[in-house]
Amino acid sequence: MSDKVTLKDMIQTPMNITQYTEQPSKKVGRPSGRKRNHIVTIYCTEEEKHILQKEANEKGLGLTQYARMKIFGL
Repeated sequence: MSDKVTLKDMIQTPMNITQYTEQPSKKVGRPSGRKRNHIVTIYCTEEEKHILQKEANEKGLGLTQYARMKIFGL
């Protein structure tokens, strides 16, 4: 066993972190009819997700919207 941190170790996420990906409800439209989705991925624990969800509900926002606001400090 070596003490070096391998790339594989760096890539692995901790076990208690879930990847929460929300598909957007609103499609970002283009006049031509081509649609693009904005997919937002949040890495957090289940508890954090529930806390975020609760706070978002109080503000009347979606989970991703609220998380994005928190991340970018809007």
